[in-house]
Amino acid sequence: MFCIPFALLAQVVFGAVFLQNVLSLTPLEAGLSMLPVVLTIIVCAQFGGRLVGNIKFRNLAVCGSLAMGIGFATQALVIHFNNLWLLFPGMILMGAGLGFLISTVSTEALSHVSLLARARATALLQTCRQVGGVFGIACVGALINWREKTMISAAAELMEPNDNDRELLQLLLYKFMGDQPAAAALLHERWPQSLYILKAISSRALADAYIFSAVVLLGAAVMSLWAFKGHTPRQRPQGPEGPPPMNSAND
Repeated sequence: MFCIPFALLAQVVFGAVFLQNVLSLTPLEAGLSMLPVVLTIIVCAQFGGRLVGNIKFRNLAVCGSLAMGIGFATQALVIHFNNLWLLFPGMILMGAGLGFLISTVSTEALSHVSLLARARATALLQTCRQVGGVFGIACVGALINWREKTMISAAAELMEPNDNDRELLQLLLYKFMGDQPAAAALLHERWPQSLYILKAISSRALADAYIFSAVVLLGAAVMSLWAFKGHTPRQRPQGPEGPPPMNSAND
């Protein structure tokens, strides 16, 4: 359950940032470009709910986690081409795995608790999802930030042999990554090649983050094989219970 919001937020947040900063799409275009993920989730969530009770939850969890992991790995392999169309197959795979898991995880979690504990179980489930999303985004964001700073320092050493100018170049590169127009103008004036290098750095950093996400989801698939067994019990409708029988006058 931790991997579901982690995967969704990593795809939407960092994917949208890549589309705007590297592919130079507008916020509206970047949002529309994420539609393959959203539409696939909507469609597959409907099919996933129908499979609960017919297929072992372990199989659904493994297949869903593997699909998301392969989707992230596919995007990581083609992201350096800076081609939006090449990212769509990975987005669809990630959305398919996520769609199958959204409904099945909730059903599996709530099917093993009593009716009186459903409210607390639902609250706990949602809390775990939120914590998983926040923790996952923090980890992926920290990884991207570390990779960008490391590669920026290495690029500055190659681009500028002068120590004083190198410090200025590094500072401008950091500010440019923070979306500061003044830094972009000065970089374009003094080091025009740095703008292309920064796009390559952003692509590489996001690819590393997607590889990390794929590894996490592969671990989730392996854990699902070990942790889950059996079928999800079907919930049988309970008939209305009438009032208790009244004792006759002769009793």
